[in-house]
Amino acid sequence: PKKKRKKGGKKKKDPAVLEMEEKVARGIKENMSLREGIAQRKDLTRKALAAGVEAASTKDGAVRELEEMQEEAADVNAYMSKQYKMMQAQMGLQVNQLERDLHRANEDLAERTAELADLRRELERTVREKDEKISSLELKMQNLHSQYQNMLHSSLDSLIEKLKSEWLGFEEKETGLHQQYKSALLEFGLNTHDI
Repeated sequence: PKKKRKKGGKKKKDPAVLEMEEKVARGIKENMSLREGIAQRKDLTRKALAAGVEAASTKDGAVRELEEMQEEAADVNAYMSKQYKMMQAQMGLQVNQLERDLHRANEDLAERTAELADLRRELERTVREKDEKISSLELKMQNLHSQYQNMLHSSLDSLIEKLKSEWLGFEEKETGLHQQYKSALLEFGLNTHDI
């Protein structure tokens, strides 16, 4: 699977991959140089054969040299092929490792997301319970306040009624005493206005 590139800049390549790419590039340049050398040597061989009898003595050496060059080129090609396969295998291992790391990271992310959701639900539940408790306490306080006010008004009304009743009783007693003193004075021939 292809990895999505993050926005905000190119991702740096792995140093091992860069080194392998440089080796492959050098090998390709060396191979091209060898091929060019072989082509030049073939051209020289053709010219030597065409030059005549004198060049015929050098033919065997040139052919042997050409064969050696071809063998060297085959060896280089084999080496480059081996290096390329090794690089492919190494890159395959790195890709597999990166895919495993990505899978673990996704699992960790899913786990952390689930934990965060649980914490959010727990927080919401706690806040809701506290709000309900506060509302319940406020309602109880309001009820207690109303009950206290009712009790206070009732007690005050009862006290006022008692005071009124006692005041009336006091007035009646005072009037009775006043009348008794007045009658006693009259019996002795005294007038209350004279006192």
